[in-house]
Amino acid sequence: MTPQKLKEVFAQYRRMLLVLPHVRSEKLHDDLYAFTGLSVPYDKMLGHAVYMCETASGFVDEGRIEKAMRWLGFVQSVLWCAGIRSLTDLKQDSMP
Repeated sequence: MTPQKLKEVFAQYRRMLLVLPHVRSEKLHDDLYAFTGLSVPYDKMLGHAVYMCETASGFVDEGRIEKAMRWLGFVQSVLWCAGIRSLTDLKQDSMP
């Protein structure tokens, strides 16, 4: 995947998530949920994916492509688990 395509996919996912109700870009602090036993609310999980899309685009600009690709995999897993994208859709999103 080219850096430009990678940035396009992050932008696409960001737009897709921000049209959902109650979703806004938000970095989650793992310790709040990991150490309290609370589950992550759905809107916060999706908001964290938005944050990751925004941040990972910066990684691409910095030439940190491997890290951006790892973050893409995480975001794609969130989209699939949330029922927003199918595995086929995600595969096609990553094609040139």
